[in-house]
Amino acid sequence: MRFAVAAMCLGTVSVLAGGCNKFAGEWLEEGRLDRNGQMVRTEGPRRMALKFEPIATVRTGAYVDGPGVVDDQVTSADTYFTMQHGNIAQFGATIAKIEGRDRLKTWVGAEESRQFVRIKGPSVFPPPVVAPSLESAARGG
Repeated sequence: MRFAVAAMCLGTVSVLAGGCNKFAGEWLEEGRLDRNGQMVRTEGPRRMALKFEPIATVRTGAYVDGPGVVDDQVTSADTYFTMQHGNIAQFGATIAKIEGRDRLKTWVGAEESRQFVRIKGPSVFPPPVVAPSLESAARGG
């Protein structure tokens, strides 16, 4: 009996922590639609990256192609909420929709703005909190 109660509690906590969230994980910009509706691959050294974290935090940042990570100086965080059975998310003025399993499209207002692909593997985002250097603390600053 105790095991069943513990299992139910653990299952509820994992669902609340984003276990069933279709957006969970990291996404990398792959392109955008031009005015003619044609997909244009995003080129250049920086692309937008998204990271949806439990329970309702989305982090955005500038992905730098060379080292393959998000620049810590160009990140921000916001809250998001989902609608339509978890297929649509909104954060700020951006609306995101899951397309298939590993694709995501965003809109700002009525215009489609960017298309993303899910990133698999190690995180490309810096940790949310970076500890201060012990060296600077020893010098009093």
